[in-house]
Amino acid sequence: MTDWKERNKALFIDHNGDGLLGKIILNKPYEKLSVEYYGEVIKGKEDFDSPGAQSVKGGLETYTLVEEKGITLLTIAGDMSSDYFDFMFAAWTRALQKVKELAESN
Repeated sequence: MTDWKERNKALFIDHNGDGLLGKIILNKPYEKLSVEYYGEVIKGKEDFDSPGAQSVKGGLETYTLVEEKGITLLTIAGDMSSDYFDFMFAAWTRALQKVKELAESN
């Protein structure tokens, strides 16, 4: 949940109320979106101090769209701990497959 405005809170939670707590660093529609993480959400409660929350603190995720000659390229960059990166890489792989399916269905 977020309004996607720069410097505002962003909650990325699943159906169990678990997820990540971040802040929108940059939002340039149709160009770039950057989110910095600073905690976790566990069963709906914000957590800043547990080992899990500390492992995501300072993690940065950036999505960039570039259009060239009618083709749009989506790139994802992650600056975070290696343990967290492995988790996010798996999530990005699933998400990009869904984006591909949606794009190819139109």
